[in-house]
Amino acid sequence: SEPAAPPMLVQAGDLVVLAGVGGSAADAAARIAAGLPSGALVGYGGETATEPRVQGAAGVLSMRARGVLSGQPAMLAYGLGTYRTAESHAAELLALEADQLWLVVDVSRKHEDTKAWVEALSPVLKITALAVLGSRETNTPRTARKLGIPVGWIDRS
Repeated sequence: SEPAAPPMLVQAGDLVVLAGVGGSAADAAARIAAGLPSGALVGYGGETATEPRVQGAAGVLSMRARGVLSGQPAMLAYGLGTYRTAESHAAELLALEADQLWLVVDVSRKHEDTKAWVEALSPVLKITALAVLGSRETNTPRTARKLGIPVGWIDRS
């Protein structure tokens, strides 16, 4: 059996980065934050136009500090663009020095496309777990488990 995913860090000021292609990271961050008792401070980075934008070490430090003050974790939804551009974001993701890095995968997309970008990032990043979207839009929601990274969160609705 696969190893269990560690729980998502939700203490004040913890930095959890959710990285995914398209709008998947923003979607997952909104859903996960809404499910936390204290909510989360959500910011956006990478190829995401959504505000508030968080850029570089200074932006991340500021977001963590606001999380400490508000008693919430800091959740950064990081857009990787398309599955073809995902790998080009590895250095920036490393530089964020997140407490946890979760990859957001949409199981309603072609597994081969998802596998390509996840496998491109896996060797260079310390990935905590997967957040899975699209589980109700496919007959094969368990394909995420074939990626070799524990699943820590699944959209049930």
